[in-house]
Amino acid sequence: MNHKNLIAIVCTAITLSYSTPAWAHHAREYLKVGSPETVHQGRGFAYVSAEYAFSEVDNDESFNLEVTPGLIYGVLDSLQVDTHFHTLDVAEEESSRGLFIESFAVDGTWRFLEEPYFPVDAALNVEYEQPTFTGRTVGGTDPRIVSRLMLRKEFPFQCSAAINVDWLADVHGEDRENQWGFAAAFKYTVTDWLAVGLEGFNPSDAEGFSILPGVYLGQPHGGWQWKAGLQIGLTRQADDLAILTTLGYQF
Repeated sequence: MNHKNLIAIVCTAITLSYSTPAWAHHAREYLKVGSPETVHQGRGFAYVSAEYAFSEVDNDESFNLEVTPGLIYGVLDSLQVDTHFHTLDVAEEESSRGLFIESFAVDGTWRFLEEPYFPVDAALNVEYEQPTFTGRTVGGTDPRIVSRLMLRKEFPFQCSAAINVDWLADVHGEDRENQWGFAAAFKYTVTDWLAVGLEGFNPSDAEGFSILPGVYLGQPHGGWQWKAGLQIGLTRQADDLAILTTLGYQF
C-alpha cells in the first residue's frame, strides 16, 4: 500500500468517525466546516450568511439570530484574506434586543498542499476577532484568536471530504481559556450545480456536538453560490436546532 492510499484511508476513517457522532459561518465550500479552497489572485468573493438557533434549557427557551456579511480577496492563488463582521440578536422568551454589531474579524488562509501533487489539500487559517463594546457587555464576547488546520480529499464517484482541527485562545478573557475543536464533512456532487453533504462538529467556541445536513448550489465556474442546512444538536450543551444559509458571489 503506497503512502497516498494510506493517507486517503486515514482521512476517510476520521471523517466517518465525526460524521456519525468553527463553526465558520462563512465557509465557502461547506456551511460551517472549513476547506483549503482559496480565491484566485486578484479575485473576490462577497457573501452574507445567517444562522437562526433555538435552544431550551430547564424549560427556558432562547433564540439567537446571527447575520455575517463579509468579503474575501485573493492575495495570491494560495493566499486569501477575509474581512467580516458579526451581527447578533439574542432573545429569551418573547424579549428581543434587536440586531447589534457583535464583533469585527479578519482572517487569512494559506494553502500549502494541493492535489494532485500531494495526497490531500491542506491549508492553515488564522482569525482575529475584536468585539464591540455592545458585543462585550451584551454578548459576553472577548477578543480571541482562532487557528485552524483544514484538510480536504477528493474521492472517486464525485465525493469529497474535509477535516478541521482548530484552537481558540481568548486574548483578554478573564479565564484565558484555550480550547480545541474538531469538525468533518462529506459531500456528494449530484450535478455541476448541485451537491449534498453532511457536516459534524464539536467547535472550540461552544460546547456540545452537532450534525448539519446541507444542500449546496452554485454555478460551475464562479458566480453565485447558495447553501442551506439544518443543524441538529446531539448533546445537551449544543443548540437544539439551527437553520443556516449562505449567499455568495465570486467576481
